[in-house]
Amino acid sequence: MEHLNDKEMLELLGAPATDRPQPQQEHLSACDSCRQRFEPLEQTWDELGTWSVSTRGRDLTQRILSQITQIPCIKLWETRSLMRVAASIIIGLAAGYWAADHSSTSPAPSPDSSTADASSHLEVLGLESATGWSDSFLYASGEGR
Repeated sequence: MEHLNDKEMLELLGAPATDRPQPQQEHLSACDSCRQRFEPLEQTWDELGTWSVSTRGRDLTQRILSQITQIPCIKLWETRSLMRVAASIIIGLAAGYWAADHSSTSPAPSPDSSTADASSHLEVLGLESATGWSDSFLYASGEGR
C-alpha cells in the first residue's frame, strides 16, 4: 500500500475507532514514515478536542439587526429616485434611436426587389413547384394527385 496522504490521515482522526478503515490502520501501524507524520496530527486533534467555546452573552442576531437599521439605504419609491430612473430610460432610448438612425451606411433595398426575392424563395414550397418537393410529402401522408 502507498503512504497515506494528509486527507486520509485526517479522515482516520475524524472517524470513530470502530469505523476506521482496516487497511489504513494496518499501514499506519507498519509504516514508520506515516506514523511519524500521524502522531503530531493526532496530538493536535486531541488538544483541539479539549477546547470549549463559550458563547454566553453574545447574541449576534440582535447585534446584526440593530446595525442594519442604522445603515442608510436607497429608497427607490421616492420622487427623486423615480425621476432618476425615468431620466435614465429616456436618455437610453434617445441614444439608441440616434445610433440606429445614424449608423446605417448602405441604402435600404427597394420594396420591389425584396418582394421579388421573397416570392421566388416561397415558390419552392408551393404545390405547383417545378422542384417536386411537395410530391414526396403529399404521397407520404396518403394524399396525392
